[in-house]
Amino acid sequence: MGTFIATLSFTAHPSANHMRLKLSGKDADWFYLEGRTIRLNSTLTKIIDREIHGSLLTATVRCYEHKVLQAEHRIMVEVLNENDNKPEFLQSSVHPLLLSELTAVNSVVFTAQATDADRDTLTYVIDETSPDARYFRVDLPNSGKVILNKPLDYEIKTQLRLILYAVETNTDEHYNTTATIIINVTDGDDQYPQFQPCTLLSANHNNRICANSLYTANITENEQDIVLDFFPGPIQAVDGDEGLRTTVKYTILSGGPPSSAIEPYAPGIRN
Repeated sequence: MGTFIATLSFTAHPSANHMRLKLSGKDADWFYLEGRTIRLNSTLTKIIDREIHGSLLTATVRCYEHKVLQAEHRIMVEVLNENDNKPEFLQSSVHPLLLSELTAVNSVVFTAQATDADRDTLTYVIDETSPDARYFRVDLPNSGKVILNKPLDYEIKTQLRLILYAVETNTDEHYNTTATIIINVTDGDDQYPQFQPCTLLSANHNNRICANSLYTANITENEQDIVLDFFPGPIQAVDGDEGLRTTVKYTILSGGPPSSAIEPYAPGIRN
């Protein structure tokens, strides 16, 4: 409040009874007259913001003598930029995502975007302490492109959480902001059907392998068209992709002597 802006030159003193000065123009409220000087009219609640009010303030000082306009003096004040704004993420670029578990490693999964009202240069950095930072990387910090760094597996993890920074790089303050991105992993068709009960032998990104289930049943000779009562339970298989649960089709591959009436399921064959 009261910062000196300019000095006005007059042949008569502005306090003379016959002389009156008046401010007008679109930005006149930002100034006030004090004798021969023009000063800034700001308060704690009324502060000039270059990003809101623009880079140039203009006003006109009119001089009246005996109520008759005698002269005009135009004021143009340039508002210099100060780094008083932090970056802000565009919410449309950091909203929750759906990402298939079949997404290829090294592909761009999303592009984060942030803006800075002071037009500072921004770089994007993954917070390495965030729970699932190992799954992602930023190759070109200025681009905001986030790349898948390792394979996804819906059967192991269905949701990932990533914290991303947008940081000023050309300022002394290095103001920054963060965004938490939730990535929901969707199931892909990458698992074989599994006969139940499933005794898991191995699990990796490519496949979950179960021990071949052995079903046994007793049959009395000469009986026909009866439902066999198998142990440890009815013959049943489920899709290994829990999020898909595609309908399973059963087919008898071959017959044989009583000791091998039903051929165990082979992981290399998908029905």
